[in-house]
Amino acid sequence: NLAVLLLQILSSVLSFFTPGLFGFLFAATVRAAVTELASEWATFSEIVFFCTYGIMHAVFVYVHLKRSKPHDCVLNVPFFLVVATVNALLMVMVISMMIYEAYTYSTWPVLLTFGSMTLVPLIIAAISGSLEALSIMIRALPVFVLLTPTFIAVMPAYNMSRLADLSWGNRPTISKVKAESRRKSLDMPDDAARLEIWLAEQMAGCKRLNFSLVVANLIIMVVLEHILKSTAFLPEIKSTRVTPGIYDGALEVCV
Repeated sequence: NLAVLLLQILSSVLSFFTPGLFGFLFAATVRAAVTELASEWATFSEIVFFCTYGIMHAVFVYVHLKRSKPHDCVLNVPFFLVVATVNALLMVMVISMMIYEAYTYSTWPVLLTFGSMTLVPLIIAAISGSLEALSIMIRALPVFVLLTPTFIAVMPAYNMSRLADLSWGNRPTISKVKAESRRKSLDMPDDAARLEIWLAEQMAGCKRLNFSLVVANLIIMVVLEHILKSTAFLPEIKSTRVTPGIYDGALEVCV
């Protein structure tokens, strides 16, 4: 039970930084694809992708930050659909490049590791003994795979941007009569004014937190490659590529 609890805590902490992880994964895929087509443009294409994807992530968080009522945007649906579509297309590129490099450079461990992780829900449905569950998972698998970045990276970023949102779950709870009596006895401002002050403080704190998370994720996108190569602990991948160590940390990213 303790191990499961620790894994859950670790999962919750890592969810704050999944935008950076997927940004790095997508950038590495773009670089690999461009390398096959025109290797002299590989580094430039990666830099352009870092800037484009990083700006998209930062703007998405900024647009959905909690604001005062007239300017608040709970969910910008067109923008969300654009982000989800971009992530789905990038996932298609990731899978395509994994398959291509497995056949071309014998990097089967990367493809098999990614596939085994991705197929876990399908395997669980298969061993459950329910044909209906297996059928549902087979039909849902393409959507599950393509929307993985959206559910794992975009939705947590959205949740954090709306952390100061006032709802029935976090609204101050006290009866109207008691609140009015307390206000008069303590010579305090009315509830509406207090609520506005409280909400303004929450929004300011939320903005600072989200700014820190966005900066952290942008840094992760850029430096994760160097961190992985120095801390890789899984077996080295043998490939037919000329450049040695190019796949150091690839298995860790999949996991």
